[in-house]
Amino acid sequence: MKNSNAKVRIFPVDLRESPQRERLISSVLREMGTIDILVNNAGLETEGAFSELPWRSIQENIEVNLIAPMALTHLILPEMLKKKSGYIVNIASIAAKNGAPYAAVYSGTKAGLAEWTRALRLELAGTGIRFSTIFPVMSERLECSRNLV
Repeated sequence: MKNSNAKVRIFPVDLRESPQRERLISSVLREMGTIDILVNNAGLETEGAFSELPWRSIQENIEVNLIAPMALTHLILPEMLKKKSGYIVNIASIAAKNGAPYAAVYSGTKAGLAEWTRALRLELAGTGIRFSTIFPVMSERLECSRNLV
């Protein structure tokens, strides 16, 4: 990024919390001036038999995987519509297309994200706002949290 004109900043946030999502957008707009591209990449996956999962875990998965992308998009969309320009990228999962046993909540939230993105793409056609959904395949998990101080 050194050789480009791109500004890069890190804004830590807990996407499960609505006030933090609102502060995130406010902070980014205050510091950066505008948001041209939003990449909704956060995701939680709680594995296990659906009937045995704690309801709180299910709620957190829905909050991060589906509601947070909707909320962040809702917060920045008015500015993008005013500029007639913007790009929203939602990271779903191959599980959105092929529901996975013991990952029903994850599969369902990612499928919901994909279809919501498709609906918005159709709804906002011709406005200058573009949408993409990416469906990555499963990969090995990185245990990076063990390396945090």
